[in-house]
Amino acid sequence: MANAADKLKSFALHHGEKVGVGLAATLLVAFIGMAATRPTIDLQPEQLSKAAESAESNINQRQKEEDILAKLEESGLKNPGFLAIVENQKTNALKPDDFRVRLEWVTPEPGAGLIRDTPELVAPTELAAFPGRGGILMYALDDKGEKIIDDAATKAANQMAMGEGGIGGLADPKQQEELRKRREEEEKRLRKSLVGKVNTAKEKEEAEKKAALLAESVAPQQKYKEETKGKRWVVVTGVLDNKQLKDNWATALKQPAQSAYPNYKEIDLERQQRMPNGEWSEWTAVDKAKNYQVLDNIPEVDAELVPDTRRLEALVDPLPFLRAGYWTAVHVAKLVPAEARELPKAQPGMMGGMMGSGMEGGMMGGGMMGGSGMMGGMMPGMEGMMGSGMEGYGMGGPTEDTNFPKSDEPELMTRSLDFTVEPDTTYRYRSRVVVVNPNKNHTDVNPGVDTESDVLRGPWSEPTDEVTVPADVAAYAQAPVSINRRNDIVAFQVVRWDPESGQTVVKNDDAGPGEIVGEFGTTQVPSSDGTGASSKNIDFNSNRIVLDSIGGRQLLPSIFPERNQFETPAVAMVVRPDGAVVVRRQSRDKADEVRADMENNYRQAIQDSGKKRDPGMMGEGGYGAAMP
Repeated sequence: MANAADKLKSFALHHGEKVGVGLAATLLVAFIGMAATRPTIDLQPEQLSKAAESAESNINQRQKEEDILAKLEESGLKNPGFLAIVENQKTNALKPDDFRVRLEWVTPEPGAGLIRDTPELVAPTELAAFPGRGGILMYALDDKGEKIIDDAATKAANQMAMGEGGIGGLADPKQQEELRKRREEEEKRLRKSLVGKVNTAKEKEEAEKKAALLAESVAPQQKYKEETKGKRWVVVTGVLDNKQLKDNWATALKQPAQSAYPNYKEIDLERQQRMPNGEWSEWTAVDKAKNYQVLDNIPEVDAELVPDTRRLEALVDPLPFLRAGYWTAVHVAKLVPAEARELPKAQPGMMGGMMGSGMEGGMMGGGMMGGSGMMGGMMPGMEGMMGSGMEGYGMGGPTEDTNFPKSDEPELMTRSLDFTVEPDTTYRYRSRVVVVNPNKNHTDVNPGVDTESDVLRGPWSEPTDEVTVPADVAAYAQAPVSINRRNDIVAFQVVRWDPESGQTVVKNDDAGPGEIVGEFGTTQVPSSDGTGASSKNIDFNSNRIVLDSIGGRQLLPSIFPERNQFETPAVAMVVRPDGAVVVRRQSRDKADEVRADMENNYRQAIQDSGKKRDPGMMGEGGYGAAMP
């Protein structure tokens, strides 16, 4: 077998090509012969032209609709429920939004393809809390919580807008008469200067048309009744590192630093309350809804000292206009321009140097920004804060909304007002910043990045120092009093606040062991209507009883050669209405910032009582919004 295979292999190697060529030549001869014997196609040009004309005639021939339907029915292609399907689609039309892609189609831009991270937020710093009380100008509300229309004020405002009610809207008869005489003189001079004739009838007709158009264009102004309501509050101010946040935005979102801006949403505020056992309660959120019941219902806002670019609306609560009391510690001093931190020198004819001082934020009171704030939909002075923003982030997500307030200042002020505090209670606060989530609905992000939440919340700040809201009638030890050789009488300063009017009054009262601090007495009561301070009989009963006290001149112990006397500060143990015993010390109460602020505000209010306190007017010698 092996020899036969070798022989076959040798034959194939030597004669295989010859066999292949012979086979191919045989097939070629056979195919040529078959082609030569087949008949040729008998087709004339006339036959081809006639066939084409016949086909064209069949194509162009119009068929009846009934014949087509009959053919479809014979072939079984007609749908008997087709009409019902069409009618159903009319009533249940398709919605294009159901087929819209989740993300917009965008074109690649420089920087596209970079993966985004979550920006790192920072906590506010330099937090300070300070209590206050006063009378806030607010809209009067009916039983349904709706504003009450002031018909008389509305009519007067519309007459003023239309130029009625006197020349230029002036109601003073003397001013009207002076202006009328001046106008008559000017008309005489004008007539003397004219030459020629005019068509007065045509001019009158055109003037009436203009007046009618003006009447249509002037919208009626709705005025609401206002009232003064006493409110307690704690103001919490802080500083936010805007530069660090911008740098974090640029790093996380892969954006140029000059176009990376956080979209600030709000400030979260929490507080703790000192319990009777001296411990602190759990952190609880301050009720924003109750605070907005005040901030959303104010017709006027007070003056601001911090420039607009350092005071964004989302981070700063507005200052309601106060008819009683003054704002204290509501501006961060280092963010206030140097020229606004001191009074300008008085100049002749400039109202004590206050006019034209160029101070930031309108130093002449809240009337400079009246009607703005939270009621009008935007805060005052938002101009100039809309910096150049990001136009888009390229592929992987939607184009962000850049129409929000921005600032390039390195530091911004934060300010929160808490109107839900209780009297004679001690608190401490902390805050954090809330921003709009820049990665919402984005896909070009690293794993774990939040793309679902609407906002991001930063870390909590360090807590403020504790702050105590004074009792409505508070008593402070001021000095020992020597009466009939007694050394247990203490002079108290009693501060009373009226929750209705918001006014604060102060009176001194002496009390010893077993006696109640404060009693009925006559004192000067300030006013905000310009009628001046008046003497009234006020109940200063603090409902606090002196348990024991000591102070005044004391003798040295007998171990000394000479028994000289020395002065000791007053110390009094006082029983509160709830039965708790507190110690009032002269050394602490005299230096108490809150007590000193209430005393200074009272004296300032007495001094300012001779002028009506209206938005746009500022009392003598005070801004009404002191810095910490």
